[in-house]
Amino acid sequence: MQRLDLRQPRHIAIAGLALAFLVAWGWLTYTVVSFGMLTVRVKEATTDLDIAISCPGAIALLVLPLLPADALREAGAEIERATPIVHTVMAELRRSPDFTIVSIEECGDRVNVHKRGRNLLVEVDDGDTSVRVQLPLRTADYVLARIAAAGPA
Repeated sequence: MQRLDLRQPRHIAIAGLALAFLVAWGWLTYTVVSFGMLTVRVKEATTDLDIAISCPGAIALLVLPLLPADALREAGAEIERATPIVHTVMAELRRSPDFTIVSIEECGDRVNVHKRGRNLLVEVDDGDTSVRVQLPLRTADYVLARIAAAGPA
């Protein structure tokens, strides 16, 4: 086996490519981990239906550029006035400890919204069907920032 000799141009190129690969892999790993996991779970008591879907929150990096520009501008117009408030709320949520944002129970139906770790957790239960959505705060913040940047239509 030949030893790596950094005095040879070919070996310098190989070492450079290996270093570039490691840096790219590190960035990709950091991005996927920091965006967390988006999870949706739906359970129906009457049909024994139980569906759970999880995907990395970083999927937003891939999906948002594929959305039609008109749709993003329209969404940007919808949230234009609320954008400063939303950014402030998101910043406070990231800094705050875990807590229940809202909890409503009426006629056997329940809705709970919690801040848990680095996620928003939304739970809805009407007795027959329960839906649980875990949304990473960083993913939500990224999506809202891109929609706001698209601007009004």
